[in-house]
Amino acid sequence: MSEMKPISLYGLFLSVVCIVLSCAQNKEQPSTKPITRRPLTPPRVTLLASLPDSSKPVITYLKDYPAPKTIRVTKPPQVHSFVDPLTNTPLPPETQGLGFFTNFTTDQGLVSDYINCMLEDKWGNLWFGGSGLSRYDGKSFTNYTAKQGLALGNVWCMAADKTGALWF
Repeated sequence: MSEMKPISLYGLFLSVVCIVLSCAQNKEQPSTKPITRRPLTPPRVTLLASLPDSSKPVITYLKDYPAPKTIRVTKPPQVHSFVDPLTNTPLPPETQGLGFFTNFTTDQGLVSDYINCMLEDKWGNLWFGGSGLSRYDGKSFTNYTAKQGLALGNVWCMAADKTGALWF
């Protein structure tokens, strides 16, 4: 048994030496080639006033289009709640925190079941963009489509500026 210890220590010593040498060989050598940097060019600025009329952005006012369809939520939405694993009963909303949520679908008036983006405006309305646009005021959905001037009928993203104007 005492003869095995020197052999295993010798094997351990060789393993450590091999690891150290193999790691030392993988170090990257600093490049002697000089780094050439291209000068940065400033972005090109295009003034909207200098564009031809065919290329200027189009401002769409809702007053120039037919009124959107407003759908009052009559069918209650499906409310999701967490279930207590011990009693198998739903937890009260106040104990669920941020996990308590509600699903809206076309059954409640949403313009589409597929939503690409969502925004809350400064008045507390929720805007949902997809194959159309829906505004939810807490009681009803107002749906906007190409009939109301929505470009191509699809909304992929939306933003609100400082004045509260919405951009789609």
